[in-house]
Amino acid sequence: MDLKKIIEVLIFVSGKGLGVQEILETLKAVPENVQTTSQEVVVALETLQKEWEERGGGIQLVPVAEGYELRTTPEYAPWIQALNRPKPHRLSNAAAETLALIAYRQPITKTDIETVRGVDSGGVLKSLLDRHFIRIVGRKEEAGRPLIYATSKDFLEIFGLKDLDDLPPLKEFEEKAKTQVLESAEKEEFTVADLAITQEELVSLDDEDREAMQALDQSLKDLKEFKDIALTALTEQSQEESILTDQKE
Repeated sequence: MDLKKIIEVLIFVSGKGLGVQEILETLKAVPENVQTTSQEVVVALETLQKEWEERGGGIQLVPVAEGYELRTTPEYAPWIQALNRPKPHRLSNAAAETLALIAYRQPITKTDIETVRGVDSGGVLKSLLDRHFIRIVGRKEEAGRPLIYATSKDFLEIFGLKDLDDLPPLKEFEEKAKTQVLESAEKEEFTVADLAITQEELVSLDDEDREAMQALDQSLKDLKEFKDIALTALTEQSQEESILTDQKE
């Protein structure tokens, strides 16, 4: 059994980062497998990483989150983007800015984010949660017990980071976030309808978090209703002023 080649094939086929434990479990699932230790897997991964690096090609084996993944090297990004041009889904400026705040100041609350950004961030937070860039990690022990947000494991994998210590300077990250092609994205712009919380999403939350997310969803709906009412009122006022002007003339 050539352990190194087997691991290389597993990482290639998986299309995502594979950790030592997942590789061991996969190896044990095959009857013909010879007993393999975690240390042997680690050595094989490090050897593979060195071989890919020495090859000097456009693909490298890199550590991401808690595993290893085959990724293209940054200098070939323009050609990859050209190939994917029909679906160039990217983060909006608001989403990139919010994600950067969470990444560099986590754990952080919605209020803290809005204090820095100066605008309501409920819709953007919901979008980032839906895309699995961020997660809810608890509640802050203060009035109202606001939700606390942090980045997710998916965030590390998407941006090719082993851990948060690998984060580049803030400005560099913001630019990367704005141009990052997101395969999981469905839209670049979001409407209130896109931010509705599904029953499936609510099931995965505990009671307190479920109530908070429902409140966020309701506030977004209320915002849309208020906008509609305000537009109607302004239209009626404009019509009344027009009638009064005609009568004076």
